[in-house]
Amino acid sequence: MSFGIQATRRARSRRFIISAPALAVASLAVFGAAPAPALAASDNIKLKFDVYSGNIRLFKISLRMQVGDRSYKANASIKSKGIVSLFASTKISLSTEGKTKGAKLRPSVFSSRSKSKGRKRNISIGWDKKLYPQARRNFDLSEEKLNSLASAVKPGMVDPLSHIVRRITNQGGGSPCTGKERVYNGKIVSEYKYHLLAETQFGANAGGAYHGKALKCELHYQAVAGLSPKKRAEQAKRKPVFTIWYAPVSGKTGQLYVPVAADGKLSGRAFAMRLHSGSVSGTSLATRRAVVLKRSPDFAVDK
Repeated sequence: MSFGIQATRRARSRRFIISAPALAVASLAVFGAAPAPALAASDNIKLKFDVYSGNIRLFKISLRMQVGDRSYKANASIKSKGIVSLFASTKISLSTEGKTKGAKLRPSVFSSRSKSKGRKRNISIGWDKKLYPQARRNFDLSEEKLNSLASAVKPGMVDPLSHIVRRITNQGGGSPCTGKERVYNGKIVSEYKYHLLAETQFGANAGGAYHGKALKCELHYQAVAGLSPKKRAEQAKRKPVFTIWYAPVSGKTGQLYVPVAADGKLSGRAFAMRLHSGSVSGTSLATRRAVVLKRSPDFAVDK
C-alpha cells in the first residue's frame, strides 16, 4: 500500500474520531464487577451497543447490571473499534454497586478506569453516612475545578451508572423521559434533563437489533462544575442535546425501560448508538439480527 493511500485513510479516520471521555459521558447518559447474588426478585440485564459516526463504527459499549429489591450492581465498558483504534485506542471501564429500597437508590461505591493514548486515569467514589460522595483520583485537578466541585457536589448525588439503573428500573415511578438529576463522576458534576417526545415505534430502517414499541425522549446534558474555562465556552456555544429510545420491558422486578438507541452530536459531529444485542433475565430484546447503520443518524427513525 502506498504512503499516499495510508495518509488518506488516516485523515479520513481522524475526521470521525470523537473524544472518548466525552463519548463515555454521552453514552452513559442515555443508557466490571461480577453480578450480584441472586435475590428473591431480581433482573439481570445485558446490553451491547455499537456507536457510529456516519457509517463508521467507532466504539463498542457493553452494559451489565443486576437489580433486586434490596441491592444492585452494574458495570460498563467502552472500547474503540476498527481503524479508529489504530489512532486513538481507548478503553474505559466503570462499575458501581449500592442498595435499593422502594423508590430510593443509594450507591455505596463507584469506580472508573480509563486508558487512552497511553494515559491511565482512575477514579473511585465512596459515600459517607450522610450520603456525601467523596472522590479519590490518581491525577490532579486545578484549584479552579476543585473549587467549582466543592460548591456543586451535594449529599445524595449518584454516579453515572447508578443514574442509568434508576432510569431503567423506573425508580420513583412515572416515565424515564421526565425529570432532571445532577450526577457526579468524580471529576465533573453534570445535569441531565429529560423530556418525553412521543410513544412511538422504533423504525425498521433505523439500524440495530431492536424494532418495536419505544418511548422517544429528549435529553439535555450540561456539565455544571469541573470544566476548564475553554470547555465551558465550548459547551455554551453547542449545548449537547440527545434523542434516546427506551423499549418498555416487563421484568421480574416490575416494569423496565431499556435503552435501545440514541442519536446526538459531540464536538459538532453526529453520532448514533444502536443496540447490537441484549437480554433481560434471559429473554432476548433483539427482534432481528443487528442491522449495520448505513448512513448518518440525522433522519427520521420512527415508523
